[in-house]
Amino acid sequence: MKAYAFSDDTRAFIENVPIPIAVYQYVDEQIRPLLVSRAYLGLFGYSSSEEAVYGLGRDLYRNVHPDDIARMEKCAYDFAMHKHDYDVVFRNR
Repeated sequence: MKAYAFSDDTRAFIENVPIPIAVYQYVDEQIRPLLVSRAYLGLFGYSSSEEAVYGLGRDLYRNVHPDDIARMEKCAYDFAMHKHDYDVVFRNR
């Protein structure tokens, strides 16, 4: 499966939403980051969308508290497999 391609309008809308958002897709049995908002960049200290997407692709849970990572991974996998909604509370470092 190929990564989703956003239209220019949709991409611009998501990038400019004033809340931190990261958009992911489950591709080839991996969770892949596709797009982040500028508010996400500011919250986590990234200087560009490309840097954020690359960083998330290398370590998806880098800002998640270590005690919460296993639960996050399970919830994300179950969501990707359509087993339940993605409804999880976790701590950021």
